[in-house]
Amino acid sequence: MDQLEQEIDQAKRSTVYEDNGYKNRTEYLWSLTEDHNVSIETVRLYSDLLGPNEDFDGLVSALEECNLFRAGAS
Repeated sequence: MDQLEQEIDQAKRSTVYEDNGYKNRTEYLWSLTEDHNVSIETVRLYSDLLGPNEDFDGLVSALEECNLFRAGAS
C-alpha cells in the first residue's frame, strides 16, 4: 500500500471513530483503557496485533477475554 492509499485509508477510519463519538483513534483507544480497566500498553499491543479493522470488534473481544483471564487468576 503506497503513502496516498494509507492516508485515504486513515481518513476513512477516522470517520468511523467520529461516527462512534470519538475525535480519533487515539481517543478511542484511551477510552478502552477505562472501559476495560487495562493499561494503554495492553490496548496498543492488541490493537497492533489485530489492526485497525478490528478496533470495534476483535479488539474489544480480546480485551474482554484479557479481563476474564485476569479475573480467573485472582
